[in-house]
Amino acid sequence: MHARVSGVNDYLARNEHEALTKLRDIVAHLNWPRDGHAVRREVRPPRLDPAELQRRGIPFEEVAPISGALQHGQKVRFEEMESMDVLVVGCVAVTRSGGRTGKGGGFADLELGIFHALGLVPPQSVIVTTVHPTQVVPDDRLVMQGHDCPLDWIITPEEVIPTHTQLPRPTGVDWDAVRPDQYESIPFLHALRARLEK
Repeated sequence: MHARVSGVNDYLARNEHEALTKLRDIVAHLNWPRDGHAVRREVRPPRLDPAELQRRGIPFEEVAPISGALQHGQKVRFEEMESMDVLVVGCVAVTRSGGRTGKGGGFADLELGIFHALGLVPPQSVIVTTVHPTQVVPDDRLVMQGHDCPLDWIITPEEVIPTHTQLPRPTGVDWDAVRPDQYESIPFLHALRARLEK
């Protein structure tokens, strides 16, 4: 996370390092385990190592947006990915009961659906977001659909909100909800659908 992307640094930390330290502390104190025992795994170095970026003179601000991650990151196939214990998603608005909405494109929920279908999101994983307090709205302002992934935690500059969500979490991709523009924007979707529906 980067302060200019997440907004966390603007309120809680003096610099990027402190913001990351604070977020790691929050994640470390999440209500583990949710539905079972958390699986402890060996900590591996990140694929996009901040120290390596610094050594190469690449500022973190350049890598934080998706365009920078694509330029400097390492592409991996789904089969090479490890399961995800904590997922941080972007949101335009959220509810205290775990409802969320993005920018309306459906790409985040599609991505989460793919990760679920491939077994990369275990049941005990948590879904977290960071938002400004004005983005926390009453439940009746957001309509969750079957393919929408609810939040477990909401972090604002003023509070950490455990949602204790009762909203169902999708277990895969709702292929009927995938729009033609998404198939066009993500060419591998046709092959992935055929593979998953075997």
